[in-house]
Amino acid sequence: IDSKLEELYLRFPHNTDIADSFANSLFKLSLNEDVHIISLAVDYLERIYNEHPCINFAHILAMSLTNLSVNQDGEGIEKTLSRVQSLYLQYSDCLEMAIVYTKCLVNCTNHTEVVADVAITQLQELCDLYIGNTEIAANYACGLTNWFSLRKSQETQNIVECLEKLYQHYPDEPEIAIKYAKSLKILSSRQNVSDAILTAKRIEQLCIQNPNTIDIVVLYMQCLVNLCPRESEVGVENLFTCIEKLYKQNPDEPKIISGYAMGIYNYQRKQKLEDALKSVKRMEDLYDKYPCVPETFLGLTRCLVDLSTKQNEEVERLYIVARLEYLLNKHMNEDVAVGYAIGLYNLSLKQNKDGVITTLARFEELY
Repeated sequence: IDSKLEELYLRFPHNTDIADSFANSLFKLSLNEDVHIISLAVDYLERIYNEHPCINFAHILAMSLTNLSVNQDGEGIEKTLSRVQSLYLQYSDCLEMAIVYTKCLVNCTNHTEVVADVAITQLQELCDLYIGNTEIAANYACGLTNWFSLRKSQETQNIVECLEKLYQHYPDEPEIAIKYAKSLKILSSRQNVSDAILTAKRIEQLCIQNPNTIDIVVLYMQCLVNLCPRESEVGVENLFTCIEKLYKQNPDEPKIISGYAMGIYNYQRKQKLEDALKSVKRMEDLYDKYPCVPETFLGLTRCLVDLSTKQNEEVERLYIVARLEYLLNKHMNEDVAVGYAIGLYNLSLKQNKDGVITTLARFEELY
């Protein structure tokens, strides 16, 4: 807490300008991640609001309470929501208070079903009350997406339909389109393969309708990547063609690069040796181009480990182990270390006694 402003406020508690400066400094404190610090700021803001009961201080207090709710759960967040709701009801004709209230409600949709159910109902009512307000509609969409993850699989279709209707009503609001796409991606993970492919096509349509919204492209790619392990050998080839196309259209987007790396790996796992070698080459090229993107060296590690199970010759497995060792020395990453250890194990399966002893010594160095 700003000690100078605090001292001034305590000396002149009825001075509105001093109270305003102090309140704004306390609001900045509420952006902290420490719940104890935020609580102190909120308690002081309650005191200021009680001494200056007007919309300005009510709004600052409501925003700070909403920041507090981000780091709460259970009974704590319910009490905070009740305090924000009370402020909203006192100033229900103020749009800014309604927006803050919807943000607090969104934070509640990340918690238990009982709290989330109440929050989503109130979000829907506010969205209907302030129809045409894109910010409140976007908050409702965010709440629906959070709520989605708490629901049982058989209930999720209704939530997707709500988001679809919201998107149709606000087709030019990118945040709503993104939340709708995210819900479709989650839905696809709960469906059988044939239905999931149809859902992926719905995300593809969202990409076409929102060509400048890269987040939707990323969600589409992630959906395709997640489908790869579930598809047949023929089906996964079609999926990978789409994944590669998305990468070529967005070659410098970090999340697209990461998705492409995972796509190569999932594709390779379904391939026989000859085609798997081509996929490893793709991954090598991607890694050479973007060595600092974690998914490229992790993807290359996974591809090499998978390849080591398909190569029957000791000399080939030795080469793979050498590449894994290089990646480990360069990145000093735990997952790469695990991959290197698996590569050593797979190598030992093809070695004679002397070779196994040498490999075991390398294991001991790793340990």
